[in-house]
Amino acid sequence: MAHDSGSRPFDLKAMLRDERFWKIAFQVITLLIVLALASFFVGNFSRNLLQQNKTFGFGFLRNPAGFSIGESAIEYLPNDPYWRALMVGLSNTLTLIAAGIFLTTLLGTAAGIASFSRNWLVQKLSRFYVGLVQNIPLLLQLFFLVLCYLRHAAPTGRAN
Repeated sequence: MAHDSGSRPFDLKAMLRDERFWKIAFQVITLLIVLALASFFVGNFSRNLLQQNKTFGFGFLRNPAGFSIGESAIEYLPNDPYWRALMVGLSNTLTLIAAGIFLTTLLGTAAGIASFSRNWLVQKLSRFYVGLVQNIPLLLQLFFLVLCYLRHAAPTGRAN
């Protein structure tokens, strides 16, 4: 009697030892857990909104914001709606990004050119600056700059 290799009987022990089965099973179990957690959080969120007689949506964007924004390219008053405040914030962000890209390009180009200088001091200072900026995380640099600014801008408390 010949055994057909295409129709093997189901072997549970072999399947449980198969690494491919466990990789797929782990992904399916993880997906089910994520879906269960998402369902719980969405249900909890909707129950809490119903308890407070509130709705989920973007209707609040038409309400008056009630706060002022110091600097803006777009005219803005405190009684303007929230959507206008968002547009002013977006405009301010894009302006800051453009200025930052321009200034960092100039500074980086100057530092790169200075690192090839024949002047020993200029070359060493440039390479020190580039090494310092490259090796210190940006968030730490920002904290340092903000602390320096706050220390400089804060009143000293001394009488004139």
